[in-house]
Amino acid sequence: MQTERFIARNVKCNGCVATIRRNLLALSGVEGVEVTLVPVVTLQSVSGATMNNKASGEVTPQGSIVEVRGTGLSRNALAIRLTELGYPVVE
Repeated sequence: MQTERFIARNVKCNGCVATIRRNLLALSGVEGVEVTLVPVVTLQSVSGATMNNKASGEVTPQGSIVEVRGTGLSRNALAIRLTELGYPVVE
């Protein structure tokens, strides 16, 4: 069995996770999909006021982890499908 692991952007909730799982499981050769959400971290100043991020105080993570298991998987095809779904892969 082959495993492909990606970091995908824009994965924000369990609905996103379900969309990714449903769509990738529909692809030929895919036998399992696991998605690990990575939370957005909000920084606070010493006084407790939220700092302005580069604009809002939030540090956006690189992305959430998508792990795909199966046989005969095409890493490129999986990355393209994730991007089509609105979850671009971090290279």
